[in-house]
Amino acid sequence: MSAVVGIDISGTRLAWAVFDYEGEVAECEMYRLTAGKQYQQIREGLRDAKKFAPEPAYIGIEQPHFGFPKSAYIHGMAVGRCEDACRSLWRDTPVRFFQPSEWRRIAGVGGRASKERVMEFVGEEFGFTPGSQDEADAACVSIAMWIEAFGE
Repeated sequence: MSAVVGIDISGTRLAWAVFDYEGEVAECEMYRLTAGKQYQQIREGLRDAKKFAPEPAYIGIEQPHFGFPKSAYIHGMAVGRCEDACRSLWRDTPVRFFQPSEWRRIAGVGGRASKERVMEFVGEEFGFTPGSQDEADAACVSIAMWIEAFGE
């Protein structure tokens, strides 16, 4: 087996995590995104992920839900740019979108888990200490992608 990549994206931040066949978060990083450079910064961040997962089996991307139209538009553009970058870097890798409650449930932390619980979960269950909430989310997205693709 290979590795999977989990991505947590918003209009201002990108975090990715690589979960590998040894059952651990192999690497995780978070990047701030700035207006006017968002697409370039997303591609650069994902190029760093490619160093740890040259040919991932799957990519999981959180598709955040926002009830306000302006927020949904901003985050939707970031998700679209992220998907485009993934498809250009990993042409043959399937991309799967997860709703936040969906990846939480599949990873085993609980669909309505708090941000604090997600951070605790990746430490308790996988021995990974995230540097930010975004890294914790990306780690759980990668775990959910692995479980869905390969089982526990």
